[in-house]
Amino acid sequence: QTRGWFYNMLVLSVGLFDRAAFKRVNTTGLILAEDGRKMSKKLKNYPDPMTIAAKYGADAIRFYMVASPAVRGEELRFSTSGVDEVFKKIVLRTGNVLSFLEMYGVGRTIERTAPESTNVLDQWIVARLNETLVEVTKNLDTRELDYATRSIQKFVDDLSTWYLRRSRDRFKSDDVSDMAAVRQTTGWVLFSFARMLAPFMPYLAEDIYQKLSVVDKKESVHLESWPEAGDVSEDLVDAMEEVRRIVSLALEQRAQLQIKVRQPLGVLYRNYIPAWPSDVASSFDDIIKEEVNVKQIAYDDSRSTEIELDTTLTPELKREGALRDLVRHIQELRKKNDFMPNDLAVLTIATDEKGKQFIETVRNELMKLTNTGTLTFGPVQDSEAIKTDEITLAVRVAKS
Repeated sequence: QTRGWFYNMLVLSVGLFDRAAFKRVNTTGLILAEDGRKMSKKLKNYPDPMTIAAKYGADAIRFYMVASPAVRGEELRFSTSGVDEVFKKIVLRTGNVLSFLEMYGVGRTIERTAPESTNVLDQWIVARLNETLVEVTKNLDTRELDYATRSIQKFVDDLSTWYLRRSRDRFKSDDVSDMAAVRQTTGWVLFSFARMLAPFMPYLAEDIYQKLSVVDKKESVHLESWPEAGDVSEDLVDAMEEVRRIVSLALEQRAQLQIKVRQPLGVLYRNYIPAWPSDVASSFDDIIKEEVNVKQIAYDDSRSTEIELDTTLTPELKREGALRDLVRHIQELRKKNDFMPNDLAVLTIATDEKGKQFIETVRNELMKLTNTGTLTFGPVQDSEAIKTDEITLAVRVAKS
């Protein structure tokens, strides 16, 4: 029907105006049912499109179709699970980034020029945005729409699961300049991303745009110009890829050794020196130490593998691991009891003398990390006990 419509447009336009109705046409392959047969009302072998749209939104369906082989004239077996994947990996992840900015950056005006930050994470995400914009622009110009969507999916993953996750604490940092930098960078990235996303997911792009406070804001994102790419900084992008590879190898070792990430380790040994820009090398090492949860990184070319963890647990490392377990448990209780981030908690802890000694040694840090106003010892009912190698305790969390 679609191709027939283009044919009729061509015939009518030539007959009436002696010219074609269009310069180029992108048409699709056949959209088949998931079983490979033609969609048929008689067979009822396809999902109700309005039900899918109501559940996932029109944008998820649109992006799924544009990312499929159909845009190359090949057949597509339509799958609801494919739409569901787009919804989770693009719509929800982008929405989470926007929600986080709204929570901690309300009222901050976003400039139209790229922010200048000294933080390597901010520099990297701006470089990744520019890199993605170059790729998407090129693929749109050559009408390879599916290639363009791949670049967008990878960028959303980087923005959500690496940049935002690594930057969460910066949004509420005591360092005012760093807090301002991460908020401004996130806002500018979302503003630029909304313009790039607009042809693919027009409703999501509009929602992002309307929730941002932008200088010289237009009535709609669809009245904005296509963004221009800045410096890609390939050395920085490649270096961060290496950082993430090292982190992945180290975490794989932790999993093999069955040492949970919350348990700090002493040293990560590396048998080579990465060729990173000297001005950011220490920042990259700091990222690795935090992600892998090690105290230091050491160079040792006698090691047989490029990455090796020292698994010796000192009493200090065990204590810190127990604290992290406790903090995580309390944060889960806060979430379960509908705490807002700024709500002060009242903690009641039931434990033995050894547990009390442990709590006293970490009291100040524990209260700060869990936003606690009052911490006391006493009986706790109906609370699952937290157990480590040396202590057992139960916790009750109440609002102040």
